[in-house]
Amino acid sequence: MPLKRKLIRVGNSRAIVIPPDWLKYHEDKMGQPVETMSMEVNNVITLAVEETKPDESQKP
Repeated sequence: MPLKRKLIRVGNSRAIVIPPDWLKYHEDKMGQPVETMSMEVNNVITLAVEETKPDESQKP
């Protein structure tokens, strides 16, 4: 079932707010915060969570 969201105005652009339950589900599933999403547009906008890889420069 598709999730319908309204567009909101952010400055001169429009945005879609991601529901907190959706974010929490994916963060729990991945074990890390969702920081990046990919978007595919073909008459339908499809969002997918991208797994972020640890930054090598931040290792102790």
